[in-house]
Amino acid sequence: MTPWWQLGEAVGDLPRLLLQAILFPERRRRSAAEAEEGPGEEASEGGDGGPGTAVIIGGTSLTDEIVLETIRQAGGRGARVAVVPSVSLDCTRSGERYARSFRRFGVTNVEILDLVTRERAASEELVRSLAAADLVFLGGGRETLLLRILRTPPVQRALLQVYRRGGVVAGIGAGAAVLGAAVAVSRDEEGVTWEEGLNLLPLALLDRERVQFGQAGSAFYALAASRKGRSPVAAVGVDDGTALIVERGRQAYVVGSGAAIVALPCEGNGSPPRLMLHVLPAGYAYDLVQGRRLAAPGEEQLRAAR
Repeated sequence: MTPWWQLGEAVGDLPRLLLQAILFPERRRRSAAEAEEGPGEEASEGGDGGPGTAVIIGGTSLTDEIVLETIRQAGGRGARVAVVPSVSLDCTRSGERYARSFRRFGVTNVEILDLVTRERAASEELVRSLAAADLVFLGGGRETLLLRILRTPPVQRALLQVYRRGGVVAGIGAGAAVLGAAVAVSRDEEGVTWEEGLNLLPLALLDRERVQFGQAGSAFYALAASRKGRSPVAAVGVDDGTALIVERGRQAYVVGSGAAIVALPCEGNGSPPRLMLHVLPAGYAYDLVQGRRLAAPGEEQLRAAR
């Protein structure tokens, strides 16, 4: 018979995940009316009225831990969730799969919005449902096709409305890539071609392998060239089964089984530029604006004890 103290190891993270599902902390959400009034005084002081939360999910695995943290950020099981399925042939199947990931933890108000063509994206009913959501989840597919749909003016306005009133915009695959300032729309042996993203975040998502195996320099050089005259942004790679969660457009932390890598240019006149890489395992945090790693939970207390 298995001793009681080994049961946690036998079932992995299940007890902790179940507790998370039961005990969602409440998080204040701004109403649509408040959003129309603008960010308000709270936003300038870092209160709850500022920009919302973006969830960048690496790879193709939408794990329970990531789903639960995304639901928590959206306010708990009462959140209104809008799923925009993958822009692909099996969009119906992918939409249902993503919706089940949220419903299985007690979120009942989940709607699949098949904004898979520009004609569907012009539907007033679908756009209203998108704007009313507390959490928008963007599936994968091809970045160029997804950008074309999300840039449809009514859809882009609705997405920004959700984000600006303190809601959550999450993405996986192409859905994660389009949230940044630039999107890698093509990759080949000669390098990466970048296109303007939705600009919710001051970063650009790269393949994790490209960052890890020394190919970030040339990609970053192309990124800097495409943004000549504008503020530099970080290049980010995220492991499969891992998410980088960015609050208010700057403070990011890592959830999941892997790590995120943040690449920033450092001093030097090289071409491609020299990069500084920050490796952030689960639990670690990073300030995207200041370009520095933040203390992990418990790290400050450990330093004080020393």
